[in-house]
Amino acid sequence: MIDQAVTKLDRYLSAKAFPPIPLPMREAMVSLVSARLIDGSIRADKVSREVFDGWLQEWILMAYPAAVEQRLSTNCDVLWSSLQLAGPQSLGNQAYDIVLPLSVINGGLSVAVVEWFLLRVNAKDRQMLYRPEMRLAANDGSDDALRRGAVPFAEFAVNPGRAEALRVPFAPIERAGFDTGLWPDGAHELELWVKFAAVPDPRKVKTASVRLSIDHRMVLGSTQTRTIRLSTLDSFIETL
Repeated sequence: MIDQAVTKLDRYLSAKAFPPIPLPMREAMVSLVSARLIDGSIRADKVSREVFDGWLQEWILMAYPAAVEQRLSTNCDVLWSSLQLAGPQSLGNQAYDIVLPLSVINGGLSVAVVEWFLLRVNAKDRQMLYRPEMRLAANDGSDDALRRGAVPFAEFAVNPGRAEALRVPFAPIERAGFDTGLWPDGAHELELWVKFAAVPDPRKVKTASVRLSIDHRMVLGSTQTRTIRLSTLDSFIETL
């Protein structure tokens, strides 16, 4: 019966998007659940499915903290399909400022807290790092109002089963080994990273390739922006 209960527990954990849990811990949970139910049956206590689910999830997260990290990492996705190039705000930099429309989707059962994003750009023999500076409303698409109504970027929460859409202006980071000069024409490889509060290490969300030309430099010294769409379909078509 214990073996059957462990098998059913495996199915339950899979349905609830928990990562695999070691066998000794699953057997201990079965024994704990059995003891709790037997104790309640002596007093004729009724246990609803919601309460029973709460027991299991609480015990898992308390006894196996690694499940929190793996589960959060598995169930949270960041959608990124385009970027906007803008002129630099800092007089000392010549690199483009970048605005990323992002959507964070939390498909798990726990609140996800996004601490920060990081954008890494590789081009030829140079590398650039970008950090989020501000946060804009997702529906504010006006070029003239690019930074109007913006607030400093700070960590934010996404409730279970919900999505958070936002636009994030990024600025280059001045650091040894990383450039803040004018982007060269040609191909650039971009990597977007995200750091969740409950996970010790950041996670690379997506990589993308963009090709810049002299036409994109029109945004320098102006309030205009240029939007570049990131399409894996276009990349696939080019290989045919």
